[in-house]
Amino acid sequence: VDDSFYIYIQYFPRGSIIKVIQEWGGALPEQVVRSFTRHILSGLAYLHRENVVH
Repeated sequence: VDDSFYIYIQYFPRGSIIKVIQEWGGALPEQVVRSFTRHILSGLAYLHRENVVH
C-alpha cells in the first residue's frame, strides 16, 4: 500500500476562475458557465467511475 497522498489539478492559464469572474465584471456569460460546469462535472464523473475519494 502506498502511504503517499497525491493532489492533481489541471492548469488554468488565466490563474483562477475567480480572476476570470472579476475580469468579466462579476458575472460570466452563460456559455462560459456551461463550459466550466461541463468540464468540472466530467472530471467528477471520472473520479466516481474510478472510485476515487474526492
